[in-house]
Amino acid sequence: RRVLFRFEPWRSPGDWASLLKRLDAKTVVKHHKMELLDSEGGEVFGMMNLERVIDHDRGVSWVEGSLVDLSSLRESEMLLRESEARYRHLFESSVDMIQSVDPDGRFLFANESWRRLLGYSSDEVGELNIWQILHESCKEHCQTAFQRVMAGEKLEDVEAVFVAKSG
Repeated sequence: RRVLFRFEPWRSPGDWASLLKRLDAKTVVKHHKMELLDSEGGEVFGMMNLERVIDHDRGVSWVEGSLVDLSSLRESEMLLRESEARYRHLFESSVDMIQSVDPDGRFLFANESWRRLLGYSSDEVGELNIWQILHESCKEHCQTAFQRVMAGEKLEDVEAVFVAKSG
C-alpha cells in the first residue's frame, strides 16, 4: 500500500491508525470527531468526513475529506455547562424556597431548602403537583395568579401557604 501523504497533527497518535482501520472496513467515515493540533501546537476540535479513494490502475490509494472546526462550539458548550453549574449552585444553596412547575403544575425543580422545609425527597417532588401541596385557604388565589402568569403577565410577591409532608 503506497500512501501519497500523511496528515499527522493528531493529538493522540493512535487516532490516525484507528481512523485508517475504520476506512479499511468501509470506504466512507462520516461525522468522526477528533482533536488535532494546529501549526502552533494549539488544540483544534473538529469533525471529519472522510473517504478512501483507490486507484486500482495506478495501484495507489489516498484519503479525501473535509474538516469542520468545532473548537469554538466546544468552548461555548463548556462555558454554558459552567454557567449552568453556577446557576444550579445558586439555587441549590439558597436559603429561600425555590421551585419551578410546568403549565400543568407538575414540579420541574425544587431546591434543597424547599425540600428540607417541607419534608419531601427529590423523588417525591417529581411525583407532586403544586395543587396537591397548597393549603386550601390560598388555592383559589394561587390558581388565579398561575393563570395570569401563564398568560404572560409578570407578577411579584405572590403569597402561598404550603402543606408540609407531615401535615
